[in-house]
Amino acid sequence: MGRAFEFRKERKFKRWAKMAVQFTRLGKEIVMAVKAGGGDVNTNSRLRTAVQNSKAVNMPKDRVEAAMMKRTMKNWFTRDMQPTALPYWLKPLQIIPTAR
Repeated sequence: MGRAFEFRKERKFKRWAKMAVQFTRLGKEIVMAVKAGGGDVNTNSRLRTAVQNSKAVNMPKDRVEAAMMKRTMKNWFTRDMQPTALPYWLKPLQIIPTAR
C-alpha cells in the first residue's frame, strides 16, 4: 500500500502493544484490590488508586468495570448459591403456569 502506510501501521501496532501490557497490568491490579478490600471505590483506597492509574493511561471504562466485576462475580458464585445471593439478571426464570 505504500511506505507511509507501513510507517503509520508500525507506529500504531507499537502503541497498541504498550497499551495491551498496561491494561493487563492495571486490570490485574484492580482485581487484586477488589479481592483485598471490596468493590466500593469510596471505601477501598487501593482500588481508588488503581482506578486513578487506569484513567491516567486512558484505559476504557468498560475494561475497568469488567475487571471489577470479574472478582465480584466470583464472590457471588462462591457464596451459598442461594437465589438471593445472585444478581437479579442471574436468578432463574420463574415460569408462571397458564390456565388451560
